Amino acid sequence: MDNTKAPLCGCGCGKPVTWGKRKKCWNKFIVGHQNRDAAYWNRQKLKLEKPPLCACGCGEKVGWSKRTNKWNIYIQYHTFVNPSEALKIKRGVILKEQWEDPIFKQKMSEIRKETWKDPEYKRIQTEQGIRTWNDPLIRRNRTEKIQQTTRTDEHRTSQRERTTENWKNPVIREKRIAHLKDPAVLKNLSQKAKEQWEDPELRKKMAVIWEDPERNALISKRNLELYKDPKNVKQASENTKQQWENLKYRERMTGKNSASWKGGISCEPYCDLWNSPEFKEMIRERDKYKCQNPDCWGKEFNEKPTIHHINYVKKNCHPMNLITVCRSCNGRANVNRDYWQEFYTKIMAENFKEDGMTKKV
Repeated sequence: MDNTKAPLCGCGCGKPVTWGKRKKCWNKFIVGHQNRDAAYWNRQKLKLEKPPLCACGCGEKVGWSKRTNKWNIYIQYHTFVNPSEALKIKRGVILKEQWEDPIFKQKMSEIRKETWKDPEYKRIQTEQGIRTWNDPLIRRNRTEKIQQTTRTDEHRTSQRERTTENWKNPVIREKRIAHLKDPAVLKNLSQKAKEQWEDPELRKKMAVIWEDPERNALISKRNLELYKDPKNVKQASENTKQQWENLKYRERMTGKNSASWKGGISCEPYCDLWNSPEFKEMIRERDKYKCQNPDCWGKEFNEKPTIHHINYVKKNCHPMNLITVCRSCNGRANVNRDYWQEFYTKIMAENFKEDGMTKKV
């Protein structure tokens, strides 16, 4: 049999077919070539071409998909759920440009308000948020990200500028004041604060933060800058007057309900020397009529400085237990007493001998 007379395969591959012994004629296709159509050859052409790059923007080439018989759009794990850094940056730039447009911002705010009016959508979103937040890994990652962003000076300055701008707007101010005055909101906030404060780990963390001398120094500097302005002083005095006019606040801040309640120590009698004005004048003269706290908020004052008992025992009127301070520092010493007792004992030990009157050379 002459193979040169054999016809070509009907699939279009260009190869000659074989002789069919059963049918006694030339076959139309080579074995396995009967399913090859025009689409098959188009796929073969695509395979010969260079593979396209991944749509995420990483710059790598994608692979061929046997299921769809096409080039993949993304490399595995480079989809929208887990995009590369290049695509993240690209999307961030696009979103910033979109949100700079006031019309786009207004439209998105209206759409969000309409969606959040639906109670089912609100319920689903809250349930999803609770589920994700209950996962310890997600919570840790989110807290770390928040801490990284909030600890930067740029973020703090931007937040301050935003709050000042928002607070200047009378509409936003009235809304926030009305929201805070709502009794249901106040009750919810107080319950959350109580639940948080019952955690012993949180108490330990807050105690460490409050005892940090650098933090206290920064707060004192800020307070000094604020109270230089007479408007701030006037506003602070008005706020305290309004607070003390409220009977519930007064009951909470005085007596056994107060956080600084020490079992009625303030009602205990002083020693006999305390009643003599000459003894007090002697202690003031020893300290040159100046507040002995180096971190004092107001070292120059017109009124007489007060005398503070370092160990908070009123009957102990030894000169080493007495120190001259201003009224503000005397009030500060009522909170976190262990810290201030150690603080003032060191000052007295550095400056005076055991008698409490003769200075160290």
